Amino acid sequence: MNNKEIVQQVIDAFLNKDTERALAYMSEDVQIGWPGFFDLPAGKEAVRSFFTNVPELVSSQVIDLIAEGNTVAGTGTVTSRDKDGSLKNSFFCDVYELENGKVIRLKSYMVFEQPRVAAACGN
Repeated sequence: MNNKEIVQQVIDAFLNKDTERALAYMSEDVQIGWPGFFDLPAGKEAVRSFFTNVPELVSSQVIDLIAEGNTVAGTGTVTSRDKDGSLKNSFFCDVYELENGKVIRLKSYMVFEQPRVAAACGN
């Protein structure tokens, strides 16, 4: 399995809330972070703990997977349901670094959909 296929498996597993399947493709000391927001402590246990508290995923779509050497970037969309029942749309770009067929680092960039304001767009 090449790096792009490995990342596809990881993204699919996360989007289906199958953390253990995602972790099977990660190194023991994997590092995951959201730049500008926070970093998890290194290791699989921190990933397990974090993903027990994510909102319910209603729908998702992987749009692009771009591979260059040991780095793979994946983009897509996610709709989640908050605890109050409201839906939230978000867009992601995840950058994976792999070594020997395992994810060693993941940087996730997430943007939440905001109401459009015509004046801010110059319209």
